Amino acid sequence: FEKFVGHQKCVAIGECGLDYYRLPELDERENYKSKQKEIFTKQIEFSIQHNKPLIIHIREASFDSLNILKSYPKAFGVLHCFNADGMLLELSDRFYYGIGGVSTFK
Repeated sequence: FEKFVGHQKCVAIGECGLDYYRLPELDERENYKSKQKEIFTKQIEFSIQHNKPLIIHIREASFDSLNILKSYPKAFGVLHCFNADGMLLELSDRFYYGIGGVSTFK
């Protein structure tokens, strides 16, 4: 990633985020979530280091996503295809929300 982040066509970091929609069986579930959170955190830190916006995907993971993003006040970007919990609107001072057709499903 370091090799490409400075290229003029690299305008954002992503798609990244948390997706708990299809989790494995119970015995593997927490490890799977932990790994997603670890990778998401590294992606956030990378975006901050390079002052690039994040393109974030959140599915069935609003609470964990909000807690992680609140701990990185310098993170900014877009919550694309937004159909998550309203609690994420708390981030509106530094994130845009992409509203697409999927919002009509709820």
